[in-house]
Amino acid sequence: MKKIGILTGCLALILCACTARGKKTDTPVEYYGVSFICPAGWDVSKTEDYGAVQMVTIEKMGFSSSGILTVTLQDEGCELDDLLRDFMEAMEENAIFSNLKFRDVTDGFYGKYGGLACEYTTSVLSVPHQGCIYVFNANGKNLGILRQEATEDLKVNRSGFEKLAESFTVN
Repeated sequence: MKKIGILTGCLALILCACTARGKKTDTPVEYYGVSFICPAGWDVSKTEDYGAVQMVTIEKMGFSSSGILTVTLQDEGCELDDLLRDFMEAMEENAIFSNLKFRDVTDGFYGKYGGLACEYTTSVLSVPHQGCIYVFNANGKNLGILRQEATEDLKVNRSGFEKLAESFTVN
């Protein structure tokens, strides 16, 4: 079941609906016990509940936008390095990613939550992308967060990704 959620999260990174339906103002949202500020121009594009695994996908909206954040939650029960390895393996098995290269795993933070992090680079449909996988435990949950964007969009996505991370809370 965990692999289904991870694979779905990876697919959500690729199959983003590029429409202009983003909110015009910052909007507080809560799903599955996590809350955050959805920045203006971003939208919660997908939520999934697989029972043991839940997923929320947030995207920067617009035809040529590439910012996407996928939050995966499951009951705490596995080691963080195992969870991170599952995310990495799911990405390696997904044919949409080409030239996927992971950097070294480090201690890292997503907002105020410490855990493990692994940055990566890849190409999606020949467009260079970069991202980071964060895994951590909070309030009885294992969380995995995949952040990805086209390299050319780093500047335009920065404030949205910062707002998401700074406001992210596991309730």
